[in-house]
Amino acid sequence: MEEYSKMTKRQDFYFNENTTLLNIIKTIGLSPNNPIVDVLQKVIFGENNYIGYAKFINNNISQSIFIFPKIISFYNTPKDNDKIQYILFLIDFFRLQKMYPEIKYKQLEFEFDINSIKGINFSTFFDSLLNQKFKSALNCILDFVKKTSPLSYIENNFSSSLINNKINIKESIRELNKSIIHQTEIIPSNKLDLLNLLYSIVLKFSLRKDVAEVALLSKYLLRMMQSKFEVKKIDTSIITKNSVKKLFKNNNNLYKSALILLGKESIFSDDENLKSENYGNIDFVFFDPKLIFEYFVYDYYINSGIDKNNIEYHKNYKYKLLEFKNDEFLPIDENLKSIPDFVIKNNVGCNVIDAKWKILKKGNPDNEDIIKLERDCDVLRSSSHNEIIEEKCLISPENNNQVEKIVSFSFNEKSLIKVKYIPILKKV
Repeated sequence: MEEYSKMTKRQDFYFNENTTLLNIIKTIGLSPNNPIVDVLQKVIFGENNYIGYAKFINNNISQSIFIFPKIISFYNTPKDNDKIQYILFLIDFFRLQKMYPEIKYKQLEFEFDINSIKGINFSTFFDSLLNQKFKSALNCILDFVKKTSPLSYIENNFSSSLINNKINIKESIRELNKSIIHQTEIIPSNKLDLLNLLYSIVLKFSLRKDVAEVALLSKYLLRMMQSKFEVKKIDTSIITKNSVKKLFKNNNNLYKSALILLGKESIFSDDENLKSENYGNIDFVFFDPKLIFEYFVYDYYINSGIDKNNIEYHKNYKYKLLEFKNDEFLPIDENLKSIPDFVIKNNVGCNVIDAKWKILKKGNPDNEDIIKLERDCDVLRSSSHNEIIEEKCLISPENNNQVEKIVSFSFNEKSLIKVKYIPILKKV
């Protein structure tokens, strides 16, 4: 853990969620193997924009990048008020996440504890978020160690014409070939290699100088391992080998926790099947602001007096693609889905809401902003679902005090769409 134990300098870089590649290069410089530029391109210019914080350790230098939400604009360096607004924005999100568990934010495997965040100093705030992530990873390993014996036994189900083990009567009855007997054998499973790898990972993590908040937990975990089995240090660089990944079979959370403690977690692990990228040592906490905004929209309607039982969130409405052939329509794809952000039901019909995390130019929605909303409404009105649409609404974050408006296209003036703006940032 030389990179972490000998840190002497810290460099901070600030970017907006909708920054340009040119601005990134001007700020950091153009280097063909610069992991920061690579990460920023994935986080900002990928399919989804992300906001958050990442810390790189390289050549005894700690380099941090802070990606601000697009509703906080600044030039080069954010002001103190910008930083405070960013912190309060995330704290509001953590509060809403706890208030509304029915809104599933799948990107996070754990909740951030607002009460454990000390003060609103910008750098320490984000380091505190990282420490909560480390704590979650350590607890995942702790739970596994508590439940696991170095030498345990597992059931192996197999079939054979010879009877050597306990017969699985139920499966044998179902078997059409009566010469085959389904059986179950108990075989030993040696978990010592995995436990020693986890021990080596936690030991390496405990030597870091920048994780004081979770030092006690890591040391407690080390003592528990030492008392439970004869520990042996293993080279942790083997973590990404396929043969080692098999040790974590059916336990992706445990594998991800190990990668987190090593600073080798994949940024988009859910999309890349836990693929680990070679960035050296990187710690990060990233959030999808579009999903965060949906919490604010949900909260807006709850505070407007809408019963949460009348709000559907990301419900799948199926429809089909048809081909006109031989004077009739025939389905050629029956698995198409329309997923409105929110549908609010009432006694007469429903309101369809699209939460748009976007700063609308001059407060006007673009053509593509409305296409999905119109499609959602057409699917709901179809004979398959037979809903009456009372209102179509596009909601964006408030920016520069826009005024609510109603818009339509000239080719269909009767199709009215309400455009709303809700305040997100707290005034400081």
